[in-house]
Amino acid sequence: MPNKKLKMAEKLKVMSSYLVCGSASNSLSRLELNPWDIRAFQTVPIQRGLIFYNPTSDSQSLIQHLKDSLSRTLDFFPRLAGRLVATPHGGGMASFSVDCNNAGAEFIHAIAPAISVSDIIDPSFIPEIVYSFFPANAGFTNFEGISKPLVSVQVTELADGVVIACSANHVVMDGPSFWHFFTSCRRFLAVQNRSRNLPSSTAPEKNLIAPSHLPRKVFHFSKEKLGQLKANTVGSSDDSTTRTLALSIGARSRLSSFSDAYFGNAFFPVALAMSGSDVWKGGLGGTAMKIDQLIAQTSNETISINAEKKVEPRIRREGEEKAVIHAMGSAPPLVITSTPRHHVYDCDFGWGKPIAMRSGYTYKVEGLVVVFRPRIPAVWTLKFASPRTRYRQWKIT
Repeated sequence: MPNKKLKMAEKLKVMSSYLVCGSASNSLSRLELNPWDIRAFQTVPIQRGLIFYNPTSDSQSLIQHLKDSLSRTLDFFPRLAGRLVATPHGGGMASFSVDCNNAGAEFIHAIAPAISVSDIIDPSFIPEIVYSFFPANAGFTNFEGISKPLVSVQVTELADGVVIACSANHVVMDGPSFWHFFTSCRRFLAVQNRSRNLPSSTAPEKNLIAPSHLPRKVFHFSKEKLGQLKANTVGSSDDSTTRTLALSIGARSRLSSFSDAYFGNAFFPVALAMSGSDVWKGGLGGTAMKIDQLIAQTSNETISINAEKKVEPRIRREGEEKAVIHAMGSAPPLVITSTPRHHVYDCDFGWGKPIAMRSGYTYKVEGLVVVFRPRIPAVWTLKFASPRTRYRQWKIT
């Protein structure tokens, strides 16, 4: 029997919303942004959520302990409790920095008692209610996050589980930094009575699900099935349309002088453009080799030049497309983001490791492929969005 359909009319009730501050004072007052950080202004926040089966502790104790854990963690990441500020310089110019004022990170407690874990992870199409598990589920660019909390955490209690989702402004962190922060929260879960909670609102029951035209679907691919798919690519093509593959290259492991203590953005984009006919002539192996050569060309020198390159971002106005992924030719690009190197399933908060991970509304962008580490070894998990395939999650063994 298939699971019941979770329609957009499903309810999620927000029980409380707080601003959680760091519990200790810090000497860091202001943090300047580097070019890598500034380039992230036009991107969307990082949104990741982990799904767990029910903890053994009661609800009230669970929420309080998680708030305490967040407060203690912010002691070690003071920028995340601060706010982005803009300093005008005249002539339409401004500089940006992080005011480490301990204004607090957002913490939301919500319940969805009619929803079970199986309702989320079993259906082939990922239900729309998943987006309601994320703070600010409609999404906004990082530039629009000025004066807003840089980090928002939402804990949603299900009928038999819990979802811990985090939305973070990309200007102050990248993927490795995000997961470093996320996993750090679990280390302080046993510490109590340390948070400074400033109640901000208590919302009544309402529909928090944003309308969507890109439903997501889960696929499971065996090695045999992958072989069949590869065989089906054999053929001929006179397609002269330029296709572009864009991906981000991390700088941490490629810079010999990079400090392990660095917390911020450390990546830069690269792109490979080929016509459809060239892809066919070279085959999948030839295309893969070109991608490998593109990545191999990065060096200490090229990364350093990229890091110091002057940044002149164009801030999009209201009504323009908020996603940063644009057509790099006559067809939309294929953009690969994230990496299976992130320790997604190491976030054990004391009641077992997560059973699944989901991303938020901001990742519903045409042509975007999200790659992350699977829970089961030897399985690759991909999330892909396009008009033809809609938004789907693939698990490849």
